[in-house]
Amino acid sequence: MARKLDDVMAALPKTRQQRIEARAMELATLKDLRSEPRWSAALQIARAAQTHIEPSDHEHVVAHLSTVGPARLRDCLKLCGSGSDSFDALLGLVSSGILFLDPPDDLSLDCELRLEPKACDITTISWLPSPPADHLSI
Repeated sequence: MARKLDDVMAALPKTRQQRIEARAMELATLKDLRSEPRWSAALQIARAAQTHIEPSDHEHVVAHLSTVGPARLRDCLKLCGSGSDSFDALLGLVSSGILFLDPPDDLSLDCELRLEPKACDITTISWLPSPPADHLSI
């Protein structure tokens, strides 16, 4: 005879019910995280950290961005012709901290690459504690 999950859960001790609920929420959170585009972008950037980047590709991209400022990823791909995969070369430069994506979680061809990260207003980050008054620079 099949029993309903609600009946089985109701028969368990309260502490066991709480642990099961907590674990179910944890699994749901991990599933949501893995389906996020940011997760996919982070995995691609981490994978590209192992990519060999030709020095000439590195020089061309940095020189271009130094001259024109932020540029679309699509335009920077054209500058990486020495290696086997220009997309991986650019992501390798991102993973090494030489280039920055704007927005940081976008790997579309229209995202911008820049040499310096965009300035961040730390007052908009709710979980970041405010520095003590005696550490503020005058």
